[in-house]
Amino acid sequence: MNLKDYLAQSGDSPIGRTKEWLPLSRLPVTTGALWAGDPLLANDDDGCTVEVPAGDYLVEAIGRTWEYGRCTAGLRVRLEAVSMPAVGDEIGDTGTDSGMIAVCDIWAFLAAFGDAEPYDRFKVIEPQTSEGCGVVTVAGFPNALMPFVPTGSDGMWPVFALVSGGECVGIELPFMFDDDED
Repeated sequence: MNLKDYLAQSGDSPIGRTKEWLPLSRLPVTTGALWAGDPLLANDDDGCTVEVPAGDYLVEAIGRTWEYGRCTAGLRVRLEAVSMPAVGDEIGDTGTDSGMIAVCDIWAFLAAFGDAEPYDRFKVIEPQTSEGCGVVTVAGFPNALMPFVPTGSDGMWPVFALVSGGECVGIELPFMFDDDED
């Protein structure tokens, strides 16, 4: 099952989290600048930017069912060639006011917009986030992809390094709080 199929399910489900990471998409990172933040505030000042090796990354999430429906309990972005990275140190934090968190190669994403003002970027991004989960695209720029997921609420979350061979090969963001049910 993938994340979009999990989130689309309806009906009564037990409250809790999926046990496996559910795939959402692939993400090319060509500039080495992996960013996480509110998709409606996609810029290098908001969110958290981490240096990673250039390459193809997998975007995956843990699904969560709770009394208000389905969302994600966590998000990770890992270098595709590394199947089992270790969770390392907290390397930053990021948040959302839209109830969604997105990831992208921030320099490739911003380059696709050239000198566009922030509101012009917003007008491209906002309509593509209406379903709450998916991938924002920019026409004519295949490396300007921005996968995004629902977090279940607004707030701030830590960003942890995913490590393999002593190198940061991705990030992980937990959206659940310690008192949330399993």
